[in-house]
Amino acid sequence: PLVIVTAAHDGLEISRLDASRDLRLRSYPTGVWRSAMEVRTDVAQLTTEGEEEHMGQVFTVMVAREFDESGELRAARLPPLAVDGDAEAEARQEKATSNQARRKLLAKGALKHAPPTPQEVPVVHARCSDGSDGRLGAIEVAMGSTLISASQIMQMNHRNIHGNMFGGYLMRKAFELAYICAARFNSDSRPEFVGFDDVFFRKPVNVGDFWTYTALVVFAGAGAIRVRVEAHIEDVVADSEEATNEFFFVFRPSEQAKQLRIVPHTYEEAMLWLEGRRRWLDQSS
Repeated sequence: PLVIVTAAHDGLEISRLDASRDLRLRSYPTGVWRSAMEVRTDVAQLTTEGEEEHMGQVFTVMVAREFDESGELRAARLPPLAVDGDAEAEARQEKATSNQARRKLLAKGALKHAPPTPQEVPVVHARCSDGSDGRLGAIEVAMGSTLISASQIMQMNHRNIHGNMFGGYLMRKAFELAYICAARFNSDSRPEFVGFDDVFFRKPVNVGDFWTYTALVVFAGAGAIRVRVEAHIEDVVADSEEATNEFFFVFRPSEQAKQLRIVPHTYEEAMLWLEGRRRWLDQSS
């Protein structure tokens, strides 16, 4: 049988929602490739006149899998998406192809696989030099001081149709931790959630797993706070862990809050700060 699983969510941008008004979600495929597809979900709220007001959208990458003779999952071929001369559908398909190319380019140049560019080196050096003597300015915060983490045993009441933990439940727990992290950082007032850059589902999380997730403010500036949540499962017997998820949430501080800056103190923190800066620049362009 064919199995469709979520690989990632890409770029949620959402306006402030009114809890007293109904939400309407509309999803449709925008691009289909050999064993993967992009699905766009539009978020709308209904006005008092019953009309839709667009509040945001998110793109989701889903992949198709099937079981081979040995019982292992392998990539499965998807049918092509027929647009039948529909100009709007063709435009969405072109956008999906552009999104796919952008995702591949970002993955290829990710700091996990490649060093900073020559243009980024002096920027990182300048930021890491702040507080290098152990003293921070009034608006500077050490990145490591923002870290918080939590652990849970995965329970079967949150499993999906495949028997693994439901990705929406994992996203909710990650969001809650990210919000607490951003609120502690921006302690003058509660921050406002405005979306996320990316959500990656790298490995299924099973019922009974020890799931640990850690939130860290990796970038702050220009009216935005970016919080990275990294999650992994832990094997306490083998004393090992394996990464399962990565989330990049975006919050907006209030106008009255101080415009704080994050200062990395280690090479790893510097790379996380630079990743956050890249995402900020990508969204600003």
